Amino acid sequence: MKSQKITSPSNPKVKWLNQLYKANVRKREGLMLVEGEKEISMALDAEISPTHLFFRLSEATEPQEEIIAKAESRGAQIFELGERAFEKVAYRDTQTGMVMVIESPRFTLETWSPRSDGIYLVIEGVEKPGNIGAMLRTADAVGCSGVILCETKTDLTNPNVVRASLGTLFSVQVAQVESTTALEWLKKNKIKVVAATPAGDTIYTQAPLAKGAIAVAVGNEHQGLTPLWLKNAQVKVKIPMRGSADSLNVATSAALMLYEVLRQKEFST
Repeated sequence: MKSQKITSPSNPKVKWLNQLYKANVRKREGLMLVEGEKEISMALDAEISPTHLFFRLSEATEPQEEIIAKAESRGAQIFELGERAFEKVAYRDTQTGMVMVIESPRFTLETWSPRSDGIYLVIEGVEKPGNIGAMLRTADAVGCSGVILCETKTDLTNPNVVRASLGTLFSVQVAQVESTTALEWLKKNKIKVVAATPAGDTIYTQAPLAKGAIAVAVGNEHQGLTPLWLKNAQVKVKIPMRGSADSLNVATSAALMLYEVLRQKEFST
């Protein structure tokens, strides 16, 4: 392993890394940060392009050595940071002591190949990284063919999104586009849109979700889906609410819907 050792928190490379926690700097440089062994491993398994890997100056564990070797083989520069230098750049209190810089993925639909039996998730107007991360984890667990985010200003390169998703941001196809672009792509590829809405006329477990490609659409907890999605949905379903609350957490709604689609598809084969 060829690495450079840095002990000073005022080192220019440490200052540069610290600047990458700012959204405008990441956007300008086309880079993003990934922290933690699990998240970094997920990113490397997704064939992303790492540029730098920083780890706490200490005896690396065997899993960490494998990560370092893999990142180095992809062309990443390797840096060993002293404790004070690492504390300067660690975004969270992590025991793994690793931060990787990667080229930011292009979150577009241009390279997607639609699946005739695929399960897709459309997320409209949801901003909180925690909710988005939770839905990405569910999408990964279900085996979703893709997740499409619409009308959201959430920065997918934000370390909070990566952390909340436990790295599944890299294991699931993700696109961030306008609703009109998403609807055009879904219509072109004959993917049925199923809208989750309190105004739905069918209980979600009773809707026909087994055949063909299905795109589950969920909106934010305050306004729900906009009229554009409700108008263009082929099916509108509701989740029973028997308590005092008038809505579920959006990540919970998405999980119920996606697993119901999966259940119906598996029982129909």
